[in-house]
Amino acid sequence: MGVFDTLLKQLVAEDMREFAAWLLDTDIDTIEPLTVELLAEPIRADTVFRVRQVDGREIVLHIEFQGRNSRRPMPLRMLD
Repeated sequence: MGVFDTLLKQLVAEDMREFAAWLLDTDIDTIEPLTVELLAEPIRADTVFRVRQVDGREIVLHIEFQGRNSRRPMPLRMLD
């Protein structure tokens, strides 16, 4: 999924506020991309944002992309 993975990451990065608002079904006050490298292998998360909603709540939004032929099922990848 390498080519598609890169394209999806770029698409989300260009309109991160709109994607976060759509996925969370809420208005977004601020959004900040985070670079996250997990120490297990190391593993890099596809896309991670710190999001502040208009009501003041802050959350971390983690987006992973998976194609039909991804090497591991999503539940197992998320366990890492």
